[in-house]
This record gives sequence, C-alpha cells and structure tokens, in this order.
Amino acid sequence: TGWVNGGSTDWLVPPSIKGGQDTTTERKVVLTKPLNLECEVGGHPPPTLTWLKDGVPVRNGESINILEQGRKIEILSASVSDTGRYVCVATSVAGEKEINYDVSVLVPPVVEGGDEVTDTTVTINNLLELECRATGTPSPILTWFKDGQPVRQGEGVRVTANGRRLVISRPQVSDTARFQCVATNEAGDHKRDFNVAVHVPPSIRSTGASERSVVLHKPISLQCVPNGTPLPSITWLKDGRPVDTAQEHLKLESAGRTLHITEARLEDAGRYTCVATNAAGETQQHIRLSVHEPPSVPYSGETFNETIIAGYPIQLECKATGSPVPAITWYKDGRPLTSAAGVTILKRGQLLEIDRAQLSDAGLYRCIAVNVAGTSELSHRLQVQILMPLDQSANNMLLSRFNGLLRRGCQNTLNPVPGIGLWSKVVYYIGNRALVYTRGTVLTRSSEALTDGESLLNVTFYCR
Repeated sequence: TGWVNGGSTDWLVPPSIKGGQDTTTERKVVLTKPLNLECEVGGHPPPTLTWLKDGVPVRNGESINILEQGRKIEILSASVSDTGRYVCVATSVAGEKEINYDVSVLVPPVVEGGDEVTDTTVTINNLLELECRATGTPSPILTWFKDGQPVRQGEGVRVTANGRRLVISRPQVSDTARFQCVATNEAGDHKRDFNVAVHVPPSIRSTGASERSVVLHKPISLQCVPNGTPLPSITWLKDGRPVDTAQEHLKLESAGRTLHITEARLEDAGRYTCVATNAAGETQQHIRLSVHEPPSVPYSGETFNETIIAGYPIQLECKATGSPVPAITWYKDGRPLTSAAGVTILKRGQLLEIDRAQLSDAGLYRCIAVNVAGTSELSHRLQVQILMPLDQSANNMLLSRFNGLLRRGCQNTLNPVPGIGLWSKVVYYIGNRALVYTRGTVLTRSSEALTDGESLLNVTFYCR
C-alpha cells in the first residue's frame, strides 16, 4: 500500500517481526539465569514496540531491562514469578504485528536432606524404607542407585510413590551399602546419600559342652565365640554377677572371648554366662563349671596295725572326702571286698564292720577312694588272736585273796619268759563284765573285784 505526499510516493509497509508466527514460541530459563527475548521488526514507517506480560505492560525495573527501543528485553536473573506469556506488539499506521513467548522458569531439583549423608540401620529381615522427597520445576524424576549401580526391582525390592520411596522387605547383610537417590529435571540434578547398615543380632557358636569340669588347682579356659553385625561386645557373669577379673587367677583374653582360670579354686565352681550384645540385640550362653577335688583320706598311704580277739567285733575306717564324693572300694589281700556274712560295708564305704572276727578275717585290708580327680588309699593290717582258756588245775592257776580282792596268775607254758613265769595279761569274764590285769597284778578297782559271794564255777579264765 502506498500514498502520495508532495508529489512523491511513500509506501506503507505493515509491521513484520522476525520469527513472528501464528504459533507461540516456548522459552525456558533456569532459575537465577538471564533470558533475552527479541522482537526484531520491520515496516514503514518504523513501528512502535510494546511488551506485555500476561496482558500487563512490561516496564524497566530491577529485574527486567527494555533495550534497543523495545527490540529486546532482558530478564537479568530469572525467578519463578517471571514465568508467563510475553507479547511484543509492533504498531504503525500501516498495521500491527505481535510475537508471543511462553516463558517457563526451570527450578533445579532440591532433595530434602540432600546436603548430608544419612546413616540408616536396620536389623536383618526387618523392613527397610528409604524416602526421597524432591522439589523442582518441572517435577524431577527420581532414580535409585546402590553402590553406584541402578537399583533393580525384583522380589523384595520395590520403588513406590513415583520413585520417592525405596522398599526392601527383608534386607540381608549384602544390602549393607551406600544407596543414592538422584532427582533430575531439565534444570539439573540433586542427590541424597544413605549409608545403610544391616545389623545381625548376636549368636554364639558352640565351642563345647555346657557342662565343664576342672581339677582343683588346675587351669581351664571357657570359650565364647560370638557372631553378629556389628561385632558384639562380651560380658561374663558368674551366678548372675559380673566376673571379678580383679582376682589374679581370672583373666579375660582375646577381647573377652576367653575366660581363663589359671588355678581353679573350689569357689570358682558355678554357672558362668557369656552375654554377647550389639545394637541388634543380645544373646547368652551358659556353662556350668564343676571344680573337682581329689579324694583325701586321713593318713593316706599309711598302714595301721589292728588286733582283735576272735569272736569280737571290729570296725575299720576310711573317711574319704572330695568332690564329687569319692567312691570307696575295699580290698582284702588284693581282692575286692563286698558286704557278706559277718562283714558289712557302711556309710558308702567309709566303714567296714566285722561282726565276730574269725581267724580267716586276718589280712591286709585296703580302702581306695576314687573320683574323677584322683585316688587316695589307706591300709589296715588285721591280726585276730584266740584267747586260751586257763587250765583249772592247781598246777597252772594260783588263786589268793587279799582284802577281798582276787589275784590270778597264769603260768606261761607255751612261751616261757625267763624270770617271769606268768602270762603277760590275764583276762576273765563274769557275765558281761571283763576283768583285765597285767602280769598277775592285783585288781585295784572295787567294781572289778570279785566278792566272796560270787561263784567261780561259771567263770572262764583266759591267758593272753
């Protein structure tokens, strides 16, 4: 279109904008970054340029500069509020043209807690959930990694809530790792690290019998070998109380896994408990310790000489002590002896009783006390003597009375003793009363004296 002015012809050219199309141009800018929007126009006469944002005129300010008479505007540092539709309108007498820009301000992802490493612990086979909350424009995509490799979903491993949550239903020790959540959009990425430790409650490996024994004054070691993650600490108890390792004969070795008793005492017997503890739990192992004391018999190893008159009882003792209580066995002349007619073993072997000694009972009696800690023994050499009745003839018996007291002599016809002529001892019995005196000496106690009224007809005299 043209028109004539003063004899010359001026052509009117409607405004045109480079890149101006009927469609809207999308422009994106990252938060805090600059953005330039251009409006290169043509036309005659030169059009006037006006910028609108969401229908409101744009004015120079701290955040936006209008440059080159409107042919360019510059957003110095994009903010979320700069998002919107920008329109450049070119106007002249020849017409009007506009160009539209839809500006999106991209906000880089921000993950909550992303500036720190999060330490997470879980007990084996217990549910593990890791959460990753992220913001950004556009909404970021969340991806999970384990030790730098993408997490593979499968049995027991799921990513839920649009990637915000990683769920491991039954974590194992192999899941101890660094997990990473990465939030990504067009503006950038942000990540959060999780150090996951899968804890295993303590267990104690059996190292032997729960019943242990040691001989008095001998050494013994009690073992406690725990497993678990983290490595359990060990505490020893005796009868429910902490072991007093201040005692010089009690020592803890190998980080507490061994309780060493260098020289066992009787008071060391009891119930020992190894307690293994870590962050995932606690377990115990019990050991019952017995301290065995070797048998002890008074005068052990000696031989006692015993003499008994035939027909009379005798008791042979073997008082043995020890822990456990020793078993006592009797031997006669090297052969095991058990209770039989006339011989009784009493008090668990501590007493051997012969009711009426016979010549056949003479011999060497040996008691042996035995337990798991050792042996001890004692011997009795038994002699059985027979009393010889006195000959009632006057030639072999002297009878005299002095002040109501009786003195009897007994000529030694079997084993003459030069210069004495009497048996060394005379024994006679009246009822259950035995009267004894030596070498024919006079009885001095009236209770032992014979009275005039006592008959000697039923009295048997023995020489010994």
